[in-house]
Amino acid sequence: MNKKVPITRPIHPKFIIQHSINSAVRDLYDISWHPRVVRQKKSISVGSHLAYLDYAVPCFELGQQVDLPVAEITSAIVDVLAAKLNLKPDSEYFNCLKFEAIGGYVNVALEESYIRTATNNAVSWFGQPELLTETGSIDALIIGYDINDSAVLKTAYEAAKDFLDLKVFLHTEQKLTYILPDTSQQAITQLVEAMASPDVSNSHKHKLELYRKIRHSFTPDADTDFAKQVQSLIQDTVLNNSVFKRLLQLKGGEVIQQSSLTSLVDSFLNTSFREQAKQTDRIIFDEANKALYYTKPGLDNVVPLRSAEGYIYNAAYQLFSLQRAMTKLHDNNQKLLVIAPHTQHVLIKDWLETLPPESVPNIVLFDPQVSKADIDEVNTVFPDLTTLFEHVSRRLQATPDSDFQDALLRQDVLLFIDFPMDVTSYISDLQPPALFDLFNQMMRALVTEQA
Repeated sequence: MNKKVPITRPIHPKFIIQHSINSAVRDLYDISWHPRVVRQKKSISVGSHLAYLDYAVPCFELGQQVDLPVAEITSAIVDVLAAKLNLKPDSEYFNCLKFEAIGGYVNVALEESYIRTATNNAVSWFGQPELLTETGSIDALIIGYDINDSAVLKTAYEAAKDFLDLKVFLHTEQKLTYILPDTSQQAITQLVEAMASPDVSNSHKHKLELYRKIRHSFTPDADTDFAKQVQSLIQDTVLNNSVFKRLLQLKGGEVIQQSSLTSLVDSFLNTSFREQAKQTDRIIFDEANKALYYTKPGLDNVVPLRSAEGYIYNAAYQLFSLQRAMTKLHDNNQKLLVIAPHTQHVLIKDWLETLPPESVPNIVLFDPQVSKADIDEVNTVFPDLTTLFEHVSRRLQATPDSDFQDALLRQDVLLFIDFPMDVTSYISDLQPPALFDLFNQMMRALVTEQA
């Protein structure tokens, strides 16, 4: 794997643009600046003299940094780059580019011969995809979904499947863990319906007693025989959910039932949280019984972690699972992607803030519903990333030079050429919404052209 993005002409236009503009900024203002390079379309250019407006670099942030009018800055950058074209070795990096300054932007067009070379290199990359910079391992944890959340959990499943598919770039085995809420109140309600006797005269009272008995079976003090009976029934009821079945069959993923963690979570609450209760007002610990709550201004309600009788709520399993996942990350290069509904993010973020900063690794919270449209569309058309890349590779191999002269087709080609650099950035910084949006852009470009 490459240690850094190569400073060579043929491969990545965005990098060449960043390198050339940064060199001009260093000459002008004696600072190093990392410009943001965005693809553009001719249709949105105003006053441009370039035949094609392939990219634009907004310089407003730089204007604030050096405290000069932004139009003056962009003109100065273009003048410096024009002078550098006559100098070697500087010019060898960007003599395939044409620059102009319009307002607060430096606009860029590529020479067609360069696009052809970059296209050929992109074909090679899609044949053997590899991130352009080193990135650490990424683990994922799915928490916060209940058994009746099938619709949103389906999107989480698709996101998890795509996460495991990132092995195409990372060349390492990602670890994905899903905490299955078989002890939740929704699950207990489902178990009650399965166990209740239909011929009982007082059905409501019978179900209420059964509910309490099942709930007690998910405590450390449970009746062992009855707990085994409940566990057996879970296989036929809770785990019969179609989405759960798919998660259980997900290659590379691990499904852990909450019922297997009860004693560990109870111990976690008795140690970590009881100690924290002495140091913060966010945790309410009832000394008279086993009740434990988490509270903070901004949370809608007090969040129950454990009842007075010892029943452990979903939130406690989530925080325990998060704590355990964090302890498995051994260095700063490792990252943890937490896939959870947005409603759970406030609690998770606040709890993480109570921990010592050095114990909290690089964690990103992601609600797949934010990217539902992208996830659904991509997974409907392409079963996996390998198939998507094969289609892109064939499309690029068949690209005629005439596509470089059509503004829309030219932008599609540049999207494919830029993909290695874009995907490297989004994976290295762990930006799932940007990543799924990028996959969808690629899919749409392919499908639109085929139509």
